[in-house]
Amino acid sequence: MLSFRVIQSISRRCLSTSLPFSSTNLNPKFKEAFVDKNDDNNFVIKLDNNYLKSPAGNILLIKSELLALLISNEWNLKNKEGFGSMHFTGLAFTALDNPHGETSDSLIEKLIGYLDTDTLLYFSNCQTSLFDQQQKQWLPIINWINFKLKLNLQQTTEFFEPPKISKNCKQNLKQFLSFYKFPSLCAINYGCESLKSLILTISAIENYLSIEEAVNASNLEKIFQSKVWGSFEWHHEVERLEVCSRISAAILFVYLNSN
Repeated sequence: MLSFRVIQSISRRCLSTSLPFSSTNLNPKFKEAFVDKNDDNNFVIKLDNNYLKSPAGNILLIKSELLALLISNEWNLKNKEGFGSMHFTGLAFTALDNPHGETSDSLIEKLIGYLDTDTLLYFSNCQTSLFDQQQKQWLPIINWINFKLKLNLQQTTEFFEPPKISKNCKQNLKQFLSFYKFPSLCAINYGCESLKSLILTISAIENYLSIEEAVNASNLEKIFQSKVWGSFEWHHEVERLEVCSRISAAILFVYLNSN
C-alpha cells in the first residue's frame, strides 16, 4: 500500500492546466475529500458528507483503492492549494459519463485510425540532420512495435501520402487493444491525443519507453528546430512537463483499471 505522501507526490506531478473534461461547474465547497467504501465493495469519494458526482450527476464508483486515493487527493490539493485541474478525476468522469457515446469497439477503431497521422510514421523528405535523428530515434521504436504486435508498419516521407496500413496490421492492433476495458481505452485515447501517436502511447504503456522518452520522441522535430533556431527554453520546458503529467496520469489510469 502506498503511503499518503507518495500518493500526494504522484497527484502533484500529474496536475497541469489541461483537462479531459470541463470543470466549469465543478467547484463545490468542502473541507476535506476522503475515500469511503459502499455496500457493493466499490470505493467512493466523499467531499465532507457528499458523494463526488460527475458532471452528468453520476456517483463515481471506483474498483481500485489507489485510484480512489489519487482522485481524492486531487480534490484536496485543488481545495487547499488552488490547483485548477485534475487528470485522474477527468479521466474517471470521461469514462463514467461517456459524453460522446463511445463504445469499446468505436474507441478501438478511433485509436487504430490514429496510425494514418501518427507522428512516428512521417519522416523528413530531405536527407538532413533531422532525417538522421528520426532514423536513429524513431526506427527502433517502429521496429519494436512491429515485432511486439506482429505488425508491418512502415514510415513515409510524403506528407500528403499517408502510410499504408494493412488489414492484417489493423486486425493485430485490434486484438491487442481489445484486452483493455473501456476506462483504459479512454485513457489510451487521451494519451494518443497528447503524444499525437498511438505507437508512442503503446510503447510507454508496455514500458519500452519511459514517459520522458515518449514525450521527447513526440517532440523530436520541435527539439531539433529549437537547437537550430533557438527557443524560449522556459516555455518549452513548461509545455514538456505538462505533456509528461498528462501521459503519466493516462498510463497509471490504464494500469489501475487493468489489474
